[in-house]
Amino acid sequence: MKVYRRLLPYVKVYWARIVAAMGLALVISGLEAVTAWLVKPLLDDVFLKKDLFMLKILPFALIGVYFLKGSARYGKAYLVAQVGQGVVMRLREEVYEHLQGMSLSFFNNRASAELLSRITHDVGASAVFTPKWFSLGNGGWPRSRSWFSH
Repeated sequence: MKVYRRLLPYVKVYWARIVAAMGLALVISGLEAVTAWLVKPLLDDVFLKKDLFMLKILPFALIGVYFLKGSARYGKAYLVAQVGQGVVMRLREEVYEHLQGMSLSFFNNRASAELLSRITHDVGASAVFTPKWFSLGNGGWPRSRSWFSH
């Protein structure tokens, strides 16, 4: 909980994107319900009543719902990634500015690889917490991002 409180000032800047991502998560949930709702007429009208009109309409409706759901998932993943990367960028900038103010003796006593590791790895590790904090489920997570790994 302490980590989340420390990240709050960095995340507040992106409140509109966070709200939009949560809204898209609700849209995704609603479209899941619509998908289930469309399966009932498919089974009842097409298979039991042999209604050819419904056979022509329902596949297009299902394709449309899946297209909308995929678009919403993409949008949510984009917004979540944008917030996470923005927070990491701001943290790295602050660490870099702090390092610029350090004395030369500080740099003489530490290996440059250690400093680089702290800037890249330690700050990057905080990105794992940022998107999960405000996300409603993980339906739209970009799987290709290494810093989003579960």
